[in-house]
Amino acid sequence: MNRIAIGMTALSGVCLLASCKEQSPSMKAVRNAGTTMGAVAGGAQAAVATDAQDAAFGKVVSEINQAKGDAKDPIAAAGAILLAAAQVGQAGVSAEKFASLSSQRGVLLTEVEVLAAKWQSMVAMAGASKFDPAARIAEIDTLLATANTSIAASNADLAKAQADQQKLLTDMAGKLRQASDLERQAVELKNKASKLKASEAMSILEEGLALRARCDDLRLSAGKLEADSLLFEPRKLGINQKIEETQMQLKTLADEKAALAKRATAAGDAESQTRAKADESATQLADVASRLKDLREKEIVPAFEAAIASAEQGSSSASRAGSDGSAKVWAARASHRAADLWLARSQEAAQFAVVAERLAKMEPALPGQSQFASQGKAAADAAKDAAEKAKEAYTQARERYGSLSLRSDSAEAIKANLIKQLGEIAGIKDDAPPADAPPAEPTPDAGAGDKSPVEPVPGDAPDPNPADKGEGEPKPTDPPVDPK
Repeated sequence: MNRIAIGMTALSGVCLLASCKEQSPSMKAVRNAGTTMGAVAGGAQAAVATDAQDAAFGKVVSEINQAKGDAKDPIAAAGAILLAAAQVGQAGVSAEKFASLSSQRGVLLTEVEVLAAKWQSMVAMAGASKFDPAARIAEIDTLLATANTSIAASNADLAKAQADQQKLLTDMAGKLRQASDLERQAVELKNKASKLKASEAMSILEEGLALRARCDDLRLSAGKLEADSLLFEPRKLGINQKIEETQMQLKTLADEKAALAKRATAAGDAESQTRAKADESATQLADVASRLKDLREKEIVPAFEAAIASAEQGSSSASRAGSDGSAKVWAARASHRAADLWLARSQEAAQFAVVAERLAKMEPALPGQSQFASQGKAAADAAKDAAEKAKEAYTQARERYGSLSLRSDSAEAIKANLIKQLGEIAGIKDDAPPADAPPAEPTPDAGAGDKSPVEPVPGDAPDPNPADKGEGEPKPTDPPVDPK
């Protein structure tokens, strides 16, 4: 907690205790609450566990609320300041939880993106592995049918050529047999004529000569038939060559068809395996996306709501404490805390929206892609709303810081620099505090009764967050932490 604020509260309590023999319930509550706050915010808060801080802040809130008395009771202002300090402290604890949960969300969000990219890659690989040879196989089947038809026709041509050749050879053989018979008869007539007288043999010789003439004609015809039969050989050779070539084509086509079928089987196996991996990634993605949704809806948002509620309660309590310096400091701190929380909420929602909208537009579409579209839109709307509320809260914090009256020019310069930084975060262009800021008032020491301005410890006055150096929350002089 801010040492000035604690000191003022403690001083007020001491003064009152010194003037009263018996302590009122509200005085006891303030004293006990001050002791409790001092235990966790006495300058060494970083060494105090978050759970212990939360318990202490809760105890202070409970004690002060239970002992509320007359609003005119002098101790009431001190109690309201302690209550504001505790509530802002509670906001810091919840803010730390919010930041931690946001970091977990960042891990899950990264995992979702990795799994989505893996799924997309597996789907692309499965598409690249896909191989459909149906068109080529149909073309091959047509070519095979044509080739088989061609072979059948060639075989028919070959058979006809062989038959025609064989007919010629058969006719040739018949003529040669006839010629042999006639030649044998002619020889017999010659032998017969040689045994007769010339006058008797003449007719026989003439008959023999006629037979020989017929024999020669038959052999000549046989020779022509043989020559004609030889003409079929080139034709038969051409047909056989065509058949062989077509058979080779058949084999080539058959081999290609078998290779295509084998490749299709291998491609189908590869596609199935890759799609199985894609399905596995999709299942993992759905699981992580579900956990991410639950984390945001059931933990991150409730943590933020608890934090912002505490900050707003602290602002209200500080406002009820009056207009002295300590009350004003805590009112400014509460506004600053709320502004940092709204900004962190805006950034968390915006980061989620960017990723969700990117996933919603992935091609091919992710399984359950519509959920990312709806969640992304909701997050984008929430981010816009939170950003507007952050700007309002930063503006209020600037106004409240601007109302503080500090002792030295150096302290005022530090305050002005803080106000400028908050203005830059809020998107306010001017370098000076807002023109409508409440007029600066002197900040009296609690119980002292004088009007002298309070001189803050360097680094304390411009740090309006209550002793939360270990709460994991952004300092007012630094941009708020952007929980991943």
